[in-house]
Amino acid sequence: MRLSGKRYFQSSLALPLLFPLLGYVFPESVIMMILFTAIIIGGAPYLLLAAGILWWSRRRDEHALRRLSYVLPLIYLPLLILALFLWTTLSTGTLPEAGRFAQSILDFSGYTLVIGYGYVLLVNLIYEVVYH
Repeated sequence: MRLSGKRYFQSSLALPLLFPLLGYVFPESVIMMILFTAIIIGGAPYLLLAAGILWWSRRRDEHALRRLSYVLPLIYLPLLILALFLWTTLSTGTLPEAGRFAQSILDFSGYTLVIGYGYVLLVNLIYEVVYH
C-alpha cells in the first residue's frame, strides 16, 4: 500500500531533518561538517516551518503541497537568517558585526538554496516516478 500523494508530500518534510544523519557515514569529512552544521543551525527553524506546513496542509490536497514545495526554500530562508542571527548573538554574547554577518548570510543562503532545491528536485522526481 502506497501513501496518498498528500501524505507523501507531508512525509517528505522529514527528509531535511533525517538526511543530515548521513554525516555519520562520512566521519571527519567536509560532508559531515556541512550536514551537521545544517541541522544544528537550521534544524529548529525548519522544524517550525514543517510544523506550520503540516497544520496548513490539513485541508489542502497534494497539488497544493506540490506547488508549495517549489517555494519552500525561499520561505525557509528568512527563518534561517533569523536563526543565524540568534545563534551568532547568543554564542558570542554580542551583536554580530554587520559585514561579517552579511557574508555569513550570503554563504548560508547559497547553501540553503542549493540544498533546499536539491530536496525539492528529489521529492518531486520521486513523486513523478511513483505517482504518475
